[in-house]
Amino acid sequence: MTEDSGYKRAYERQKAAREKAEQRLETRSRELYESHAILSKANKDLRTQKEIAESATSAKLELLATMLRTSVADSTESISIAMYETQGCLVVPIQEELSKHAAHQIQRKILKRIPASSLEGVVIDLTAVAVIDSILWDVFLKTTQMIKMLGYRSVITGLNPGVVASIIYLDLDIDNVTTALQLEDALSFLSKASDLEITEANSAESLEIEDIHEAGAEKGMNSDPA
Repeated sequence: MTEDSGYKRAYERQKAAREKAEQRLETRSRELYESHAILSKANKDLRTQKEIAESATSAKLELLATMLRTSVADSTESISIAMYETQGCLVVPIQEELSKHAAHQIQRKILKRIPASSLEGVVIDLTAVAVIDSILWDVFLKTTQMIKMLGYRSVITGLNPGVVASIIYLDLDIDNVTTALQLEDALSFLSKASDLEITEANSAESLEIEDIHEAGAEKGMNSDPA
């Protein structure tokens, strides 16, 4: 009876130890499974982030390549403008859509042409230009300011309703800019302005001569003996 009890207790201890070991094994297996799931998710996230980074890098490289191609194209772009003189004015007809680089080219050509001519003014005809953004308008605005500093008047003509609306909606600077609907209107304005300037100059000269004569007469009267 005592010997059977000893075997039974030994069996119970072994059984308890085995169950405990199985529980530990199960717990460890569960922990390993959860760790593997976490590592798998982390690995998947890393692959996703890598793909996103590679895609962003590829997009940046493509953007840089596009900017480089555009820069090279602008640097080699040459625009032909058939400027001509009529009624004492230089007319600059823009016959195509412009890039910023092309607009600067036109600006340089105008400034180079003006000193070599005897002009009453400059007309920049934008009839063929369908779209003007803030960059192009700034180039044209500065061009008119440069023309004024050289001593000439300028008129921008040919602005279509869509371009006018864009200029207003974009709140672009329109101060000190003279515009006309058509080329003929611009030429007429510059001609009249030139005639008015000549008339005012002649009037000022006449007044100056009269002042000199009056001053001389007054001096003569003051020098007569009492």
